[in-house]
Amino acid sequence: RVVNIGGKSVYIEGIKSVVRLDNSEMIFQMKNCGISVVGNELKIKYLDKTTCVITGKIKAVSCQ
Repeated sequence: RVVNIGGKSVYIEGIKSVVRLDNSEMIFQMKNCGISVVGNELKIKYLDKTTCVITGKIKAVSCQ
């Protein structure tokens, strides 16, 4: 499950692994695809084994 909250934060559930983390793009491997979050000033607000909350100026969230 992926929820974009007003372009200011993204909640991602079901993460299998982290592929990339930086302030302009974050990529997470899910069960069936990769989730890419693109934006500016991206920061991890919360991260555990399967769940993540990203804050910043979210431009796009896509499945790869």
